[in-house]
Amino acid sequence: MLRFKPLLTALALLTGTVVARDAQPLLLVLPLDTLLVTVDPDVSVAALTDGKSARRNVPSPAALLARALHPAFGKAIAHAARGVEVIDSSAARPPVTWPDPDSSRFTLVVEDLTVTQEARTVARRTVPRSLPDFDPTTGLLTPGGHRPYSEGPGRMTTLTATATWSVWDHAGDSALAAGTALGTTEFRGDARRATVRDWEAAARALALDVLRRTPFTPDGTPPAAVRARKPSPKD
Repeated sequence: MLRFKPLLTALALLTGTVVARDAQPLLLVLPLDTLLVTVDPDVSVAALTDGKSARRNVPSPAALLARALHPAFGKAIAHAARGVEVIDSSAARPPVTWPDPDSSRFTLVVEDLTVTQEARTVARRTVPRSLPDFDPTTGLLTPGGHRPYSEGPGRMTTLTATATWSVWDHAGDSALAAGTALGTTEFRGDARRATVRDWEAAARALALDVLRRTPFTPDGTPPAAVRARKPSPKD
């Protein structure tokens, strides 16, 4: 019995037969329909512009979200999903219809996206030392902060993206999962000082909230290659 598998492999090489593993099912992330985007009037999307648009030709907030925020969301899904191969079409131009050329089994669509911001004044506070952390949406393992620090009173802004989404299983002709997900990020300063980094953090948080409601959740567990890496003395 122990020689059975090597004999099959040798036979396959002699006959030219290729023995391959079963391919993973594909998940297609569809583009965002700008008609389904709602943006709070207090939200500044200036960070999402390329800086080249004339004042009279500035894209709408919905278009900017579809062009900048949603591709960051799709990229995070592609990086963090487990047990499925992801085709990120979030930045493609619609229409993207089924059947798609990649014959994906699953499609992920954001059916509604709402973005809001909330600002509040905070007193002087001590920010505790952060712990080492792994971000499955980027694959980065970050060390913790070296020591706590204090910061004076000021304004804190919370940027929130709320999405109604669904994953359709074409093989079963039914919805695999659906729900409402939240992606939030918090930064210090006025509500109109959000940077591209803040928007991408909200998109990644939104992607994680979606994945954790599906069978493709990363569970916060780093891949084996990352787990095998020895921690730095600074961690």
